[in-house]
Parts: sequence; structure tokens; C-alpha cells
Amino acid sequence: MENRLHWVLYLGLELVRDHNTLEPATEETAELYDRMLGLGVIVQPTGDHLDILKIKPPLCIDPTAVDFFTHTLDRALTELGHHGTSERTP
Repeated sequence: MENRLHWVLYLGLELVRDHNTLEPATEETAELYDRMLGLGVIVQPTGDHLDILKIKPPLCIDPTAVDFFTHTLDRALTELGHHGTSERTP
């Protein structure tokens, strides 16, 4: 039997309603998932509270695809009214 090693790239983007309390943003994550899918980007809600977007791009991802993803994420957040709605605390 041949032993094979498989590499994957797996990212998670956790969404919270409040950066101080870390309240999970479950509904917002579901909305973002639906909008991203509608814009042609496949992500998946995951985690105990379904507040983490699972992002699994192919290992052969290139800068153009990364730009497409980040622009699509920005567009979806803006369209849903979530972009820039929370303040980060140092």
C-alpha cells in the first residue's frame, strides 16, 4: 500500500457581534453565506454556533483568485450592512 500525503488549505473566519463579549454572529454568518454563494463564492458556516465561515480554496490559488474572494467578501458585507459596523478595541 502506498502512503500518500495530501495538503489542504483551510481557513476560518469567525464572526462576532461584539468584539468585547465575543457574542457569536450566527444569523449574520448565515446571511453572509447565502450572499457569498449568490455571488459565486462557496463558503460554509461551521463551529458550535455556526458563526465561523469555512474557507477552503485550492492549493493552486493565485493572486487573482484571492483578490476576487476579498472583493466579493467586501461586497457581500457592504450589501448586508455589516461592513464597518463594529469598532475594534485595541
